[in-house]
Amino acid sequence: MKKVVFFFWMIIVFVSCTNNSNTNNYSTPETAFDAARQFIETTNKGKFDDASLMILKAANNDTIMNKLARAYNALSNGQKQDLQAASINIHGIEEISENSSIINYSNSFDKKVHKLKVVNQSGKWLIDIAYTFNGNL
Repeated sequence: MKKVVFFFWMIIVFVSCTNNSNTNNYSTPETAFDAARQFIETTNKGKFDDASLMILKAANNDTIMNKLARAYNALSNGQKQDLQAASINIHGIEEISENSSIINYSNSFDKKVHKLKVVNQSGKWLIDIAYTFNGNL
């Protein structure tokens, strides 16, 4: 009996080790809109490690991601739940070029219109949050 219990215990340990709960559900977006939606949903849920995979690698982007994470963590638990449940409302998509778009959106949590710049770099859609949050729009 002890061998059977040990065997099942080892299977559970093996499965839990191979099922990495830290893996993200991030799928490669095919459009600027998909990239923006995934980024907004991920940050609204407080998954900043996953969101950091979606940003353009630039000097200020990591700093801004850290600021966004700190602001999210400063919210009350109720506010976090409201933000996580918030719907995203797209107000417009401005295609600047074939490889760059601005997504105008709001959410039902704060109802402010935000602008998010999305760029295609080497065939991958990424968020340029430095451009967005530095007011260069």
